Amino acid sequence: NGSVGMRVGGAGMAAMKSCKRNTYTRATIEGRPIYSAMQTKLSEKLVPKKLVITDDSNKHSEHEAMVGKAAESGETHFTVEVVSDAFEGVGLVKRHRMIYEILKEELDAGVHALSLKTKTPKEAGL
Repeated sequence: NGSVGMRVGGAGMAAMKSCKRNTYTRATIEGRPIYSAMQTKLSEKLVPKKLVITDDSNKHSEHEAMVGKAAESGETHFTVEVVSDAFEGVGLVKRHRMIYEILKEELDAGVHALSLKTKTPKEAGL
């Protein structure tokens, strides 16, 4: 079993959802369209053993307003931790490119920063 989770910065709240290897929770978090899309796409494409998406946008509230859907919802900065068999035998740069391709629509919609932590289950000790 893997896990899918969300962290919202500032308030320190965490909502965790369990998922089995080939299933996941399709949750649309009210007012969080970018997070919801990221969670769904990464779960579908990478079938992660662990997925934690942390919204760091509140740490960057002093930045000038971004444009696009991400700015409208206030979702512009994220840290994504993914543990997936899909990374087996794949170098770090290619892993990041895989995620950029999966999340292309969200990046084009105004996600300004994406910090990535990508590991295989063996690298993560799972």
